[in-house]
Amino acid sequence: MKLIKQNAAMGVLGTTRTVMSLTAVAILLAGCNAEDGSPTAVLSNTGFSLYCPNVGIAADTCVLSDPENPYAKQTVNDSIKWTLASAAASERDKFYVWATAQAHDPKGENQYNTALSLHELYHADSNILAQAQAKLAYRSVLDNYFTASNSVSEFVAGTDFSFGDWGSGSTLDGAYATDTDYDKVYQVAPGWGWGGNTAALAMTNFSAGFAANYQNLVFKVKSLPTGDVYVKFPLSGAGNDGELALSLATYGAAVPGTTGWTQVTVPLSVFNGAASDTEFAIMGGWGNGGTFLISDIGFTGNTTSGNMIKDSIDGFVAVYYPQTESLTQVGFVRGLAGGQLVEPDTLTNLYGSQSAADAAVSSWGFTYNTTSNTLQ
Repeated sequence: MKLIKQNAAMGVLGTTRTVMSLTAVAILLAGCNAEDGSPTAVLSNTGFSLYCPNVGIAADTCVLSDPENPYAKQTVNDSIKWTLASAAASERDKFYVWATAQAHDPKGENQYNTALSLHELYHADSNILAQAQAKLAYRSVLDNYFTASNSVSEFVAGTDFSFGDWGSGSTLDGAYATDTDYDKVYQVAPGWGWGGNTAALAMTNFSAGFAANYQNLVFKVKSLPTGDVYVKFPLSGAGNDGELALSLATYGAAVPGTTGWTQVTVPLSVFNGAASDTEFAIMGGWGNGGTFLISDIGFTGNTTSGNMIKDSIDGFVAVYYPQTESLTQVGFVRGLAGGQLVEPDTLTNLYGSQSAADAAVSSWGFTYNTTSNTLQ
């Protein structure tokens, strides 16, 4: 994943995926255009209807008049939208969160997440209306918010999980800001809580089996006290009580353009898939001391047929990702180079094939710059 170096507060983008059980009977609902009061009639497909043709697109505000919108009377702003999206009971409700946020504050982040929620709704039950509206919303991102950025944490700290030291006595700073390469990372300083000077960052209180449908744990790390990083999934049965010492020479690769950062990819198969765990930790090793830095913690490789457990950027499902990324760089536009759409869970499944996705981007009037990995 390409990082765009910006000073920005960490946002959260999390969802609880609940597949809706909806009637397959299409009905015709009459709505009212909030702009001029004129009636509109929009075909509903499998229980989802569009209150007006441009609901959720650009500065349209008709979603605020939609009687099916549970957030219509609520001001959905930057301080509450992530929490509401995380707690949404369905893809349909999550769409209403983001469309309402977009109506109150039209901007790239809200527009992109409106598109993504529609994309998920289409993915959940092949809803053709959601598919068509997702295309409009993605197009609006490019037309109206081409230089905008999007924050990309998906597991929400304090909602989906908690950070902690597992009793190690480590000092944790999730907003460390003096690294030379990244604006904000996690600093983990050792403590003596386990009887040996140990630095440990634990992520706890997940739902059981939270990692079971992914293939890899990934993160960036710097300044470990040894050539190993210690990872523990307590219930996995791997190693010593679920803890393994993993050689950076085997599981790591230098991050180009940085000083001392290593990208680590750990196949969850070495932890037997971590199917039942509710927590895990990344550590410098018992008694090794040493303060290390860590960032961009998450999971890749969805093993389900759906390809969408959580919202993701480039197939990366974040636990800690304090960077922001240009919307022109996110998965639905990146990778359209030389006929290769490298993110299978983006436009490909929206348009039905790689060639159709490539053709769509071309028809939008953009060309892909293979040097900068951006649309022009």
